[in-house]
Amino acid sequence: MATHWPGFLRTYVGDTLWALALFLTLGLIFARIPTAMITILALATAYGIELSQLYQAPWINRLRDTAFGALILGFGFKWTDLLCYTAGVTLGAAGERASETLSTARPEKK
Repeated sequence: MATHWPGFLRTYVGDTLWALALFLTLGLIFARIPTAMITILALATAYGIELSQLYQAPWINRLRDTAFGALILGFGFKWTDLLCYTAGVTLGAAGERASETLSTARPEKK
């Protein structure tokens, strides 16, 4: 962990970047789907995974004890994670929108 980062960043940047990575991954997989739909899909996935952390059955906790399970499923529900996911997906959607705006604003080279 980056101990030289301010506490706020140390606490929230990981979940925000996770959601951004989810948005970008879905955007690559479903490249022909509009950005708004990717945004909804990414938020629904992130929120669903966070809400699944309220379920604490032994079988899913064993899965969470693996490195892959921990990265994908997390461990415990936190309301602040939902805010981080919203911020991460919003960053991705805003970046996509800015990229689209810039690419259409440039005159075509002939």
